[in-house]
Amino acid sequence: MTILVTAILTPAAGKADRLQEILLRHADHVEKHELGCLQYEITVEEKNGGAFVVREQYMDEAALKEHTESPLMVVLGKALGDEALLEGAPAAYQTKLVGGVATRV
Repeated sequence: MTILVTAILTPAAGKADRLQEILLRHADHVEKHELGCLQYEITVEEKNGGAFVVREQYMDEAALKEHTESPLMVVLGKALGDEALLEGAPAAYQTKLVGGVATRV
């Protein structure tokens, strides 16, 4: 069974563009190097502060571990802290599918 992760990152005032830049660079790395990652989508909330919502799907625990322990995650964490990019701590949820429509596209 695949592993689903949803991360929510709310940018600090004036930091949304920089946060987006870093997240997109991270997504590019995931696409090219983490073959166990089946989905890595970044969306942004259009109201209420513009939080970034990252939806991730991994083949298995090993793929999730590869992602969370990748050198780029260290760089991402350092940038988030050093540049004070977030308003508060990021939230991350590991979930399982219980129903609904996956896609109609």
